Amino acid sequence: MKLSTKYKMYGAQVLYRALRMLGVPRFQRKIIDGITYALDLSEGIDLSLYLTGGFQKHLLQRAGVSGTVRTVFDVGANSGVMSLQFVQRYPEATVYAFEPSEYANRRFDENLALNPELAERIVRVKSFVADRKVVPDSYTSYSSWRVDTLRRNGHPRHPVHYGVSHESVDRYTTLDDFCSEHAIQSVDLIKIDTDGYEYEVLQGAARILRENHPTVLFELALYMLEERHITYPALVQPLLDNGYWLSDLQSWKHVSIATVRELVPRFGSIDVLAVPCDR
Repeated sequence: MKLSTKYKMYGAQVLYRALRMLGVPRFQRKIIDGITYALDLSEGIDLSLYLTGGFQKHLLQRAGVSGTVRTVFDVGANSGVMSLQFVQRYPEATVYAFEPSEYANRRFDENLALNPELAERIVRVKSFVADRKVVPDSYTSYSSWRVDTLRRNGHPRHPVHYGVSHESVDRYTTLDDFCSEHAIQSVDLIKIDTDGYEYEVLQGAARILRENHPTVLFELALYMLEERHITYPALVQPLLDNGYWLSDLQSWKHVSIATVRELVPRFGSIDVLAVPCDR
């Protein structure tokens, strides 16, 4: 049974409070699989790292990228947890980490400072990723999932997933434009975690999908799409146009237009793996 994000947050709050009652420090450094993290256990991602010894390891274990991985785009990199795991797993890769939140980027700085050898292969891009470089309406970046309290306390929080919105840069790019501007010839893997803006990211990567056929990993939350009046068929059309097959990373079931609502919890999400059908 897949839980909604709200119930996961409630569960995380109970675990956090139990740890604090046992005297576990909120702020600490921890080495996990050879990577040193600056942890704040009141943050959901960091709490998961502390309790389970990893965060979204299944993305790495099941990505199924064939051949040598040289270029990874981490779109919605937050505090850099996945970027650090990518450069560790793929020793010849350069990871381009796209993150617009000032709060998340400060925490990213801390994690990079603790891992200087891995940091050499991470390129920071402090920008939103969109379908154009000038957008009509500013994007909202949710970069914190505080579990010490689920109240707003003066910070804008999403009513369903309880993410906290922080100040972000006013800068936008597309993945296709970024490749052109930085002479990037090929992309092997794209990870997207942008809380409802996955549609724009894929629209702005049309040339990459057509010419490079990278593996694509993205979080799918239908309620986030519905908030922005975007349908699942519209979201995945750029992938389908380029011969991709989409699977739920947990069940390996095909995430088709017919099955998507069976696989995605009403107020939750799944991780989707998209690969060209010939793989």
